[in-house]
Amino acid sequence: CEPVLTRVDRPMERVMFFSGRDCNPVFHALEAIWILAGRNDVEFVKKFNSRIDQYSDDQETFNAAYGHRLRHHFGFDQLRQVIGLLKSDSTTRRCVAQLWDANDLINQSSKDHACNMQLVFAIREGALDMTVFNRSNDFWYGYCGANIVHMTIIQEFVASAVGVPVGRYFTVSNNLHLYTELYDASKYVD
Repeated sequence: CEPVLTRVDRPMERVMFFSGRDCNPVFHALEAIWILAGRNDVEFVKKFNSRIDQYSDDQETFNAAYGHRLRHHFGFDQLRQVIGLLKSDSTTRRCVAQLWDANDLINQSSKDHACNMQLVFAIREGALDMTVFNRSNDFWYGYCGANIVHMTIIQEFVASAVGVPVGRYFTVSNNLHLYTELYDASKYVD
C-alpha cells in the first residue's frame, strides 16, 4: 500500500448521507465541538457513542484526543497560534499543528494512537486550504465517516477566525484501507 492523496473541493459538504454507512452526523458534529473545546474526557463523547470508551486506556480520558493535543498537550494552544500567524501573514507556510507526539513511539501499550498526525493550514487564492497528514485511515469509517467532519469543522473554525472563506481540504494517507470484513462494500459498487 502506498500513500494516497484525496482532495475535497467543497469541504463544508462534509457529512456522508448514505444508508449503507449508517453515519451519525449529530455525534460527529458534537465530537467536533468536543475537539475544538480541547477536551480528552470519555464522559462527554460516551453520551453519544456508548462503545467509544473501548479506545480509552482508563475509561476516563483518551491518550491521543485531537482537541487536547491541539489546544493543551504541547503546552500551548496550537489553533490560537495558527490563527495569529495567518492573520499577521497570509502568505506564511509555517502553520503546522501537531497531533502526533513522539512519545507515542514509546507508549505502544495504549489503545489510542493518533491516526491524524498533522494539520497544515495555508491561504491560497484568498481561501483557507487545509492538508491533513494521516498515518493510517480506513476510508469508509475513518475518512468518510468521522475524520472529514471533524477536520473540516476545524478548517471552518480557523477560516472564520482569520476572516477568509474555506478553501480545499486535502488528506495524505500513508495507509488508506478498507475493513472489508466489517461490511460487504461490493454491494454498493455499480
